[in-house]
Amino acid sequence: RYVSEVVNEMSDNYIYVRHHKEFYELSSNTWVDKEGLNDDWYHQNKGKPIVKDLLCNPNLIKVHQTVIHPKYPPGVINIGPNDIPGKDKGRYYNLYQPSHFIAIEGDCSPFFEYWKWAIDDDFIADIFFQYSALFFQYPGMKASWWTLISSAPGLGKDLFSEILSSALGHSNCVLNCTFDKLTNDHSTLIEGKQLIVINELMLSGQRIEGKVLTNKLKPYVTNQTAVVNPKFKKEIIIPVYMNGYLYTNDHKPVHLDKEDRRLFVIKCKWSKDEIAKKLKDYLPFFKEIQVSSLMLWKIILFLMLVFLKVMLPLQKPEMS
Repeated sequence: RYVSEVVNEMSDNYIYVRHHKEFYELSSNTWVDKEGLNDDWYHQNKGKPIVKDLLCNPNLIKVHQTVIHPKYPPGVINIGPNDIPGKDKGRYYNLYQPSHFIAIEGDCSPFFEYWKWAIDDDFIADIFFQYSALFFQYPGMKASWWTLISSAPGLGKDLFSEILSSALGHSNCVLNCTFDKLTNDHSTLIEGKQLIVINELMLSGQRIEGKVLTNKLKPYVTNQTAVVNPKFKKEIIIPVYMNGYLYTNDHKPVHLDKEDRRLFVIKCKWSKDEIAKKLKDYLPFFKEIQVSSLMLWKIILFLMLVFLKVMLPLQKPEMS
């Protein structure tokens, strides 16, 4: 094969990113340095560096940096000043992977009836649904407060987050996250994520003293940007637009000052036995959600139509 044919094929799979002085491989979602790329294609170019030919190819996409943002379409985008927090004006490649789910009409009322019963307060339940709807109505918008749900085991919190993750796209969410993963110096876990779920408020397998945990949460809940230090790469500033849920079975999981505005706390009063009894009525419906995409699509449409009277403008409700 001619080198020009090989390079043309390569130009469909690689992006040159000036900030890193490396190539991003679209097929594997990994970074490849120049030396590695030359080695991979050594046999095709008779021992000569193929990177030079690739960089000279007019079809190769070259950008200043990559970004992951649901507000913009995947591919090459031009960002203006202050369009995305932490990102300068320039030409970027958006690596965002949209969900394949769509919204359709249909009855999904049992899902919301159950959660209204679980929360047992119409006002709090309404805010809970609005918070969940924000992901779908305004992708990439940060609420600047998270939702904490405290309940007995078996309420269905994990199923709820799995439904959101399926609807948003699993690559855009982190479920069952731990604090050590979230706060690791080299962690890029939060980059491009819309939803993060922290289960049982654990750090390295140990329960954290409440006030320490609350302070560790603050930058992820309120800040618009974060500095991440990928191993062996230059540090980068990334936009932080994720919203989060904290799940716990503990009735006193964190320390909150009276004036704290970062967590909206939902305390579900039902016992484990009461939850199990109630779930018997809804079990067929929840099983249908797990096996049927159609039911998930109906839930998405409901959330897209929820009136965001608290969320827009992004005012904070009375924290309980």
